[in-house]
Amino acid sequence: MEYNVIYGAGIYGELFCKELESNGIKIDYVIDQYINKTEILNKKIKRLNEVSLNNVNIFISITSPNAEIEVIKELKELNTKSILSFVETLFMYPHLIERCVKLTKTWYSNNIDDMIDDNKIKTLKELLSDNKSKKLLEKIIYFRKTLKPEYYPIPDLGPQYFPSDIDLFSSVDKIRFVDGGAFIGDTLSSSINAFKKLNKVIDYIASFEPDVDNIKKLSEEVLKQRKKYHETNFFIYPCGLWSKNEILSFNSNSNSNSSIINEVGNNVIQIMAVSLDQTLIGSSPNYVKMDIEGAEKEAILGMQEIIKNDSPILAISLYHKPKDIWELPLLINKLNNKYDMYFRIYGSMGLELVLYCVPKK
Repeated sequence: MEYNVIYGAGIYGELFCKELESNGIKIDYVIDQYINKTEILNKKIKRLNEVSLNNVNIFISITSPNAEIEVIKELKELNTKSILSFVETLFMYPHLIERCVKLTKTWYSNNIDDMIDDNKIKTLKELLSDNKSKKLLEKIIYFRKTLKPEYYPIPDLGPQYFPSDIDLFSSVDKIRFVDGGAFIGDTLSSSINAFKKLNKVIDYIASFEPDVDNIKKLSEEVLKQRKKYHETNFFIYPCGLWSKNEILSFNSNSNSNSSIINEVGNNVIQIMAVSLDQTLIGSSPNYVKMDIEGAEKEAILGMQEIIKNDSPILAISLYHKPKDIWELPLLINKLNNKYDMYFRIYGSMGLELVLYCVPKK
């Protein structure tokens, strides 16, 4: 007897269960190694060590591409009969795509005009510096227009914020790194390792994170890194990035990244947000990463003098709002037109789209 199983009991796992069963594929149970729940949609959740996979067809609902690679490797070692990756399942059941993108609550909008501006996208395309970026932009736009699987933007499996095919740091001597949206320090160790592989001296790393719970974990990670790298200066700023120094409403959710908001909702606290121009006076950062849950435009306006005068390398998330994909690159180009610009994508469903801006040589 064959069994059909979903791997991953999160919200995408629930969607996969519903869609596959609506197509006549009975889901027998769900595998998840970490979730505390015992069932979803009346499907029992099991651990890998509780099942035999010799007669199992697995549909993977994990949206992290690199995590999925490790899962598939483990499943193959356990002699799983059949494995369909996240993307393969989307292609087989294309109605899943629309249901999944609506869950992102980021770049997707029911109003097509929010997601597409042909004139501005044409201008943006002319700013992009390589064919890979231009083709990715074209695919993203077609995907937004059609939600068809043939236009699904396949994630890059390389290290996020350190693309091997873009020369980010050859002209940089000492690294002065601003990590906007440092979260719990999850990118801190990987960033240090990447800089070391490039034989770059790190002058300082300034981490900006407003969430109290995240700051505690971030501080622990910084202390850990300081023991290894005494020559590097580490700074933690317990605030968000914005266009000016201001108190903002802030949505604090310990189960996900936190996000600055403009409307009062659940779990709202007040936090301090700052402008980099008014905070890092004289510090001349030369690499600025921003993944700040929709506040990127305001934060860019808050560092416009740094962009104009210092031309730091930029890595800016473009997926939190529908218009970010063109608004943020065009804004940066308006502030400083001496950048080469590149697009790379690292997440499923159009997430983790990053704009890299490198000063022209």
